[in-house]
Amino acid sequence: MHKLRELNIITDDETNPKCVIETISTDVAIFRDVSAKFAQTEGEGDKNLVCWRNTRIRFSSEDMKTVGLVFI
Repeated sequence: MHKLRELNIITDDETNPKCVIETISTDVAIFRDVSAKFAQTEGEGDKNLVCWRNTRIRFSSEDMKTVGLVFI
């Protein structure tokens, strides 16, 4: 676990501030080591690990392509 304190201002579509989110710590894990419990807790898609991984691979691949990288 990495301890940090970070504040982020969340805005609406017109850049009006709506709330502040405080991050107080982060966990760093190797992609292959992400647990089914984490995928379920994150709560996206159907909340299973296979769906979580497929979504992350698709998102990361598209994002990385913009800077000339490949997700492997």
